[in-house]
Amino acid sequence: MKKIYSLAAVLCFSMVAFAQTNTEDFESYTVGNFLGNESTTWTTWSGSNGGADDVLIVDDTAYSGDKSIYFEATTANGGPDDVVLPFGAQYTTGDFDFSMMMFVESGTGAYFNFQAATTIGQEWALECAMSQTGDITLSNTGGTLLAATYTPGQWVEVAFEIDLSGNSWEFFIDGTSQGSFSNNINAIASLNVYAANPTASGGNGSANFWVDDVSYTTPVLPNLNGAVSGISSITGLVGQIKTPVVTISNAGLDVITSFDVDLSYNGNTQTEQITGVNMVSFDEYEVTFATSVSLIDGANNMVATIKNVNGNATDDDASDDELTRSLDPTTPGLNKRVVVEEATGTWCGWCPRGTVWMENLQDTYPENFIGLAVHNGDPMVYEDYDVGIGGLISGYPSAIVDRGSDIDPSAMEADFLQRVVLNAAAAICMSAKMDSEEMEMTITMTVDPTAEIDNDWKVAVALSENDVTGTSSDYAQANYYSGGASGELSGAGHDWHAAANPVPASAMEYDHVARVIAPSFDGMDAFPDGAEVGESYEFEFVLDIDEEWDLDNIHVIGMLLNADGDIDNGYQVDYADAISVACGEAPTGIKSTKYNQEKLMLFPNPASSSVNIKADMTANANNEIRVYDVIGRVIYRNVIADEAGLFQLNLDLSKVNSGVYMVELSDGTSFHTAKFIKQ
Repeated sequence: MKKIYSLAAVLCFSMVAFAQTNTEDFESYTVGNFLGNESTTWTTWSGSNGGADDVLIVDDTAYSGDKSIYFEATTANGGPDDVVLPFGAQYTTGDFDFSMMMFVESGTGAYFNFQAATTIGQEWALECAMSQTGDITLSNTGGTLLAATYTPGQWVEVAFEIDLSGNSWEFFIDGTSQGSFSNNINAIASLNVYAANPTASGGNGSANFWVDDVSYTTPVLPNLNGAVSGISSITGLVGQIKTPVVTISNAGLDVITSFDVDLSYNGNTQTEQITGVNMVSFDEYEVTFATSVSLIDGANNMVATIKNVNGNATDDDASDDELTRSLDPTTPGLNKRVVVEEATGTWCGWCPRGTVWMENLQDTYPENFIGLAVHNGDPMVYEDYDVGIGGLISGYPSAIVDRGSDIDPSAMEADFLQRVVLNAAAAICMSAKMDSEEMEMTITMTVDPTAEIDNDWKVAVALSENDVTGTSSDYAQANYYSGGASGELSGAGHDWHAAANPVPASAMEYDHVARVIAPSFDGMDAFPDGAEVGESYEFEFVLDIDEEWDLDNIHVIGMLLNADGDIDNGYQVDYADAISVACGEAPTGIKSTKYNQEKLMLFPNPASSSVNIKADMTANANNEIRVYDVIGRVIYRNVIADEAGLFQLNLDLSKVNSGVYMVELSDGTSFHTAKFIKQ
């Protein structure tokens, strides 16, 4: 999708030799109203003017005139007051001057930052933390840039004179220079003022302050200037597919009607050609690239370049034609999937928060996230699971990641990212078959250790179901976010702040619903003599199936628990796929699964970039080598006809996911298999 945004209509500036000076003293606004509703320039971090993060116009104190804006933190972590002043474009060259008056109440602190991109939340160019002690810390992701002091309990002017072309940022308090520095993020696009006094910068968590007389002067605009002002924030796991979005700005005076954008990543460059647009000064245009990218390991640059603006080989300012974003996706551990168990209930008015975060993780990390919504006190409860998780949590909503500490659902992702990088002790495969007459499902769980497993480890299986609905009032979801007084919450099919309390049953569908866990929440002893690398261990479970469950929406889940009761690894497969997988057996068509080291040898094992396969071929036969992943999919196939004696090949594993793989050698009558581990 491509979008164009006009910012020119909401900017209030005067043109002096094409320099733009903007001032805001709040005197034209109505006391008691929200800033975002009064102003045509200011907005909020959430984008919802008049919402929980907007601030009020006040007249209890002001530097000039009678009015100012007031910020108060209601939690130790800051917020909800959180407003944004866009500067109209991203500036990377020229002189940019900024100042504002601040009154920080004694015993408290304040905070603001400059955003580097026009799309907020992408990159923090500079953060300013003003603590209750009078200390100021200027920093960004590169570390501390400058330290200074101010006097709490009185009006002070904070100001910057920034030479973007020379990358010189000078900081002033009440007109006195506090020093200069070079900024590793040398760009500026908006001001963000947030009610916070972060402890990481020496604060005490308390923030109460007023802001008045905000002023900024932006650089001179060239005539024709298309600028790359943003690249969408791309995070995730190595191997995930992502769709890049590049934001283009008209940072000049001439109207832009066409341009091309190149995007380079991992040695590949793709181009989008944009025509038929009408971008005036400060307009933005989002370019969604038709070809997605696969995230690769390590810190690698994604580079966006604008060219051929209005058919010209160059525009009047080449310095903003290119933007680089470093992508450093998380590398998941060997075979690792993370199990997130959410404690929830339809009666719980704060539980929509858990529903939203479960959906976020499912959408962001679909290959490595396994979600189980364990219901309490409603028609979807499974008693054994409810009792089990109840012993690990302190209230609702709650979540536990791999059976770790009880956390708020909003912390799911942080715990997930800590766990997903760990190597699992074993690969897991799940298969299933259904006896429709007896309404019994037989689940086979196969565990292939990649590390030694002690005799006190356990296994368990579970079923979850998506799109669960009901007609009774017990299926209506209590919703304390209704009305917006508790902030905005969106996801899982609802804008919860705009929805009713409760959300009626007819409007609800529940995902990840935990239907059963077997043989118990704590699992069963599975390895009386321990488990060794290279061996395969198979477990069978027979579960009763409720005829009201929709098998098309059922997921079959296996869990491997360590001696502490934590989940070392999990695996999830749709029931429709589980019935076609034969775990612990050779793939379809294989009559025997012998391992003969003289016939089939693999080295190194475990392997990283490649594995050598040495096979003893049978004369006068169609010898065939196949490589399967853990669920039976063929990733490599080679037929070597009429070859006799030793045959060796080197299999490139650079594009193969970590995991356990089976190599099969067949001459049509006999079959030999061996396994290797891709690290």
